[in-house]
Amino acid sequence: MVRGRPYPWRAKCGRRYLDRRTIVPHAVPEPFVQAAIQRALRELRLTDAFDPAMRALSHPLGAVRLEAVGVVGWLKDERALAQLARVAAGDTDPDVHRAAVGSLGLGLEPAQAIVDALLSALRDDVWQVREEAAATLGKVRGPSPRRVDRIA
Repeated sequence: MVRGRPYPWRAKCGRRYLDRRTIVPHAVPEPFVQAAIQRALRELRLTDAFDPAMRALSHPLGAVRLEAVGVVGWLKDERALAQLARVAAGDTDPDVHRAAVGSLGLGLEPAQAIVDALLSALRDDVWQVREEAAATLGKVRGPSPRRVDRIA
C-alpha cells in the first residue's frame, strides 16, 4: 500500500487488462475462472471492476456471486446498495447471502429497503446470516426508535 491506496502498478496492470478485455469475467465460459477473476479484481480495487461485478451478481453459480459481492464490498460504491439488498434478501446460497448482508453496511445512511433486508436476515435459517445481519445493523448509521422496535 502507498498512503492508503493500492500499489499504482497493480491498478495500472489491472486497467490494462480491463481495457484490452482479456479478463472480462462474463466473457469467460468456465465459472471457476470467472470466480477467480472476480477475486483478482477485488484485490486490485479498481473502480473499472464495478460493472463486471454488478453483472456477476446475477450469475447462476454461487461462487461467482460470492466473489462479485466481495468486489462490490471492497469498492464501497453506493450505487450497488439496491442490488446488494436484493441479493441479501433472496439469494439461495448461504455464503453469498451472508456476504451480501455484510456488504449492506457500506452506505452512510441506509435506505429503508436496506434496513428491511437486514431485519429480514435476522430471521434467516442460517445462523451465520443472522450473525452478519446483527453486526451490520450495528454498523449502519443511527437506527431510529422505530427500527429498534422492529428489531426487538
